[in-house]
Amino acid sequence: MNKFLLFLKNLPTDTKRLTLSGEISIGTNGRFGGNIAEIEDSLTTIVAAIKQDNPFLKVQSKRDLYELNIRLFAFRKLIIDRSFLEKLRCQFQSLLDYGNRFEGLTLRLNVYGELLSLSKNEKFRFINKQAEVAFMNTESPSLLRLPKKLSSKQIGIIMLIVLVLIGIGLLVYFNVIPLFPRPLVA
Repeated sequence: MNKFLLFLKNLPTDTKRLTLSGEISIGTNGRFGGNIAEIEDSLTTIVAAIKQDNPFLKVQSKRDLYELNIRLFAFRKLIIDRSFLEKLRCQFQSLLDYGNRFEGLTLRLNVYGELLSLSKNEKFRFINKQAEVAFMNTESPSLLRLPKKLSSKQIGIIMLIVLVLIGIGLLVYFNVIPLFPRPLVA
């Protein structure tokens, strides 16, 4: 019991569950005069850094003829780091900065997800606006909330549950239903 209480005491209170999905597409247009293989080698080092810093992310890269796709995925992974989203934004920014050095390369970033915790539910999205990574965040209250409007059927069910609990409490209080039955004495 003491070990369990010690575990609960040391458990971080700001843990969150991350669900993330998205894609980074790097393509060429008619003005590109470089070698896509050289760019792919440099981008694989950046992708390796993203994998190393975030081992819980599934990162897949796929090369087509004139396009490179990097897919990111995570489903309900435990996150303790408070600045995780900012670090991920900085990694995406370094990827965009590298790609913007080349004339004729187009980068599209579209990564979205949500962070779930007891206190709030954060939905976020990373997209690129020209040379910058834009971060959009919508924060909503925790998952443990009642809906804004209750129907009469829902109110009736809640009232029934409350009345049943009050009735059982009164029966136990007046010892009609003994909580701890007495042993039979012979």
